Amino acid sequence: MTSHSSPSSRTDGGAPDVTRPAGDEATLREREELSRVLFDSISDAVFVNEVLPDGTPGRFLQVNDVACRRLGYTRDELLTLTPREVSTPAAFSEAATRRQSLAERSSALIESVHVAKDGRQIPVESHIRYLTYLGRPAALSISRDLTERKRHEENRLELERRFLQMQKIQSLGVLAGGVAHDFNNILVAVLGYAELALADLPESSPARDSVAQVANLGTNAAEAVGDADGAIAISTRTAVLTEAELAGAAFPGEARPGEFVCLEVSDTGCGMDAE
Repeated sequence: MTSHSSPSSRTDGGAPDVTRPAGDEATLREREELSRVLFDSISDAVFVNEVLPDGTPGRFLQVNDVACRRLGYTRDELLTLTPREVSTPAAFSEAATRRQSLAERSSALIESVHVAKDGRQIPVESHIRYLTYLGRPAALSISRDLTERKRHEENRLELERRFLQMQKIQSLGVLAGGVAHDFNNILVAVLGYAELALADLPESSPARDSVAQVANLGTNAAEAVGDADGAIAISTRTAVLTEAELAGAAFPGEARPGEFVCLEVSDTGCGMDAE
């Protein structure tokens, strides 16, 4: 009789040959290679870290090439570290407050700050998901670099700040123009009423000279200020004048000591020169 041996048996009395068929090994290697290529082709940094029984993140179990380049570590170096060691204390603490919700929902999207080997701080947006890796609890984190987005946001906020500042300056200009316009209206009213009073007063009235002086004072003050920035103040008050004070004043007719109404006009103009 002719004896035929099966692939899983040996004719020399040794242990059965249970080696995986060559075709299955090739397929497995192909899948592993494809997974590795896809893992390292992702444009974001990818981290897989173990999750300890108390829920805190343990050391990294796997990282892709982008994670290594961004943080400046070799793969072997990163695989000895934990998320705490590549994050700022504030960012890690903030992430810790969200672990409970992450455990309940199995995934979360958070902003954090990574710290590179050379100390650079890198703002990131991380999508974190719980999973089982090699039979144990783990967390998969896909982190996107937010440096450019943050820079654009800062530039936008700076432009907004400058725009608001310009609006404030323009508003002040409009306000100043309105104040100047209102003051001009007041000055025009004063001079206008003085001219009307002169028209109504008879030529023989002793008040004509006083009214004319008011009009002249207002006109002179306006001309002294001109187109430059300045101020004209018109005020009235009562004053008790003595005979000695009246002696040096130019009053029409007889003026007796007593209480008088005083009108004062002052300005911030350049004034008159010596000539």
